[in-house]
Amino acid sequence: MELGASMLDIVHFMDPGVILLVAGDGDYYPILTRALKYNWKIEVWFCSSGICDDLMKDSFLPLDSLYRHFTYAYGQDP
Repeated sequence: MELGASMLDIVHFMDPGVILLVAGDGDYYPILTRALKYNWKIEVWFCSSGICDDLMKDSFLPLDSLYRHFTYAYGQDP
């Protein structure tokens, strides 16, 4: 998982800031937990129906009502 490895590099070698994860995969949870230990702020943005419960523990913004602002699709709204 190249993205996870890159995140670890950033957590270890850069000054703390904000990590914004736009994903709901629970595989990111260990990396984010480590980032918190290094004083990083974590924000997770994703659809509430597809997110891992562990990722909702910290700062979570559900994108359910915002999807029209960043998607383009044909058909009826869900």
